[in-house]
Amino acid sequence: MFQGSFGPYMQPYLSTHFNRIVYVNHYPHQRGSIDTTIINQERPDVVIQELIERDLMKDKPMESFLKHSAP
Repeated sequence: MFQGSFGPYMQPYLSTHFNRIVYVNHYPHQRGSIDTTIINQERPDVVIQELIERDLMKDKPMESFLKHSAP
């Protein structure tokens, strides 16, 4: 889970629903902050990107991920 400042509050709930979960500090104002290296290394079934509502108006949430993904 790529998490912003509210991520730690969600961790207790998410941790009970997944066998294994990796939490990565992620702040949308940092361009390219979704580290595709981690995704390729972990090979998850699900990728969660948590961000605060006000950041939805800045960039598309998955924009940096899609630019760096393999075709």
